[in-house]
Amino acid sequence: MTTAPTGKAVLINPKWDKDTPCIPTRVLTPGGNNKISIRQAEAYVDDIRHYCITKSPHFASVTASVQHIVLTPGHSQFETVAYTDGTSVFYGKGFFMENAKAQAAISIHEVLHVGLRHCQRGKKIYDDKGGREFAGDQFDPYVWNLAVDAIVNMSTFSASWVSEPSCGVYHFKDLVPEEDLKQWPAHTWSGESLYFYLMQQKKSGKGKGKTIQEIVDSVAKAMADIKNGTASAKSIMGDVMADLHNTLPENEADARNWNARITRAAAGERAGGILRNALHDLPETPTPWEVHLRRMVTASVMPTTELTMYKPSRHMLSKTAYANGKSNLRVPFDPGVIPKKGIKTIVVCVDTSGSIGDDMLKRFCAEIQQIRNKVGARIVIISCDAQVHQVIDIPRHKTLVQAMTEVDWQLKGGGGTDFRPAVAEAEKIAGVACIVYLTDMMGPYPEKCTKPLIWAATCEPSEKPRCGKVIFLRDV
Repeated sequence: MTTAPTGKAVLINPKWDKDTPCIPTRVLTPGGNNKISIRQAEAYVDDIRHYCITKSPHFASVTASVQHIVLTPGHSQFETVAYTDGTSVFYGKGFFMENAKAQAAISIHEVLHVGLRHCQRGKKIYDDKGGREFAGDQFDPYVWNLAVDAIVNMSTFSASWVSEPSCGVYHFKDLVPEEDLKQWPAHTWSGESLYFYLMQQKKSGKGKGKTIQEIVDSVAKAMADIKNGTASAKSIMGDVMADLHNTLPENEADARNWNARITRAAAGERAGGILRNALHDLPETPTPWEVHLRRMVTASVMPTTELTMYKPSRHMLSKTAYANGKSNLRVPFDPGVIPKKGIKTIVVCVDTSGSIGDDMLKRFCAEIQQIRNKVGARIVIISCDAQVHQVIDIPRHKTLVQAMTEVDWQLKGGGGTDFRPAVAEAEKIAGVACIVYLTDMMGPYPEKCTKPLIWAATCEPSEKPRCGKVIFLRDV
């Protein structure tokens, strides 16, 4: 396969000349036949994607993050309409036999499968060998495909500018009885919840109209016919049927990036847009504790501004420039903005009762130092078990890691635990903007705290603190 920039249609079988008509279409071409070349097919795929973007501009960032590949004759899946392996979208012969609005629906359908990580999430259920029913060796990829197709189709066909392809698609109403949909509307289902529901229906021999088993058998036959080159009817029912043995497991960083990409794009869409309807199926992705800590501390210690009467605002300057030469216009004074004076302080309280390991302390201090580098804050360390032992002010010329290295990462303490003395001492420090308490959460909490308080917990707290927010350091 030749390579191309992400988001561009590329040739998968280089033995074919890109200008030789080889892909059948539904329309008669200027050459007098109903076949187009690979180059024409690639351009056509790009035109369809451009049509989708003009109708839903915020969809651009999503479809541009996916590689689009045109299959050529001889490929094992050439007879199909389209499918995805979790990272790219592949267009087969059947895609070019649909009308333009149906092709737009197919393209959106496949891109959403990639964005919602359906191949990787199916792989996760398949790899679950914990004995859960319908997971592991009991996983049915055809039922998973039905479930995520229904999820994606609810978003795809919410748009009025697409049409249903002739190859057919499945919707919630085709799979879930009406009484169940009244109790659990379509937007409340995720791919996983619908999969396990359908598997239970399959096990009990139920279904709406056809049983789930009958639908699965028809999809399996269609996929076998495509693979054998004997397909008489095209289908996108098996479009996330990647080889589960070769599918890469979910990458948490990729999942977070896709979640953020779809969330940002959906935020700009009008109500009822295709991406807004996809939000309910975004998979939950764990966020590293460092990210949570960075956000919460930075929000407290970022430099702020204040008004000053000693200089005009930029808005006033622009209005003055406009008023020049117009003697009848007078511009009132508008105060400017300057950074508020003073350096904010981060107070780091460390529980020295013996429960905090050196490795965790080093990682935690390195993260605090990164925050200090970003916002230019002052750092003060308080070591405390049941009482305060040290209050260490870290000079500007010295990093937190250097200061801790000088004492060999050993702070005074080692007795019982009481959080109240350290918090009370921290509140007395001039300029304190945020208090971070690194602890195992085993001790009496303060009743209240007048400053933002963050508990960096190395263990799940047995009870919720009366004040402050908890970040559980899961990566210890």
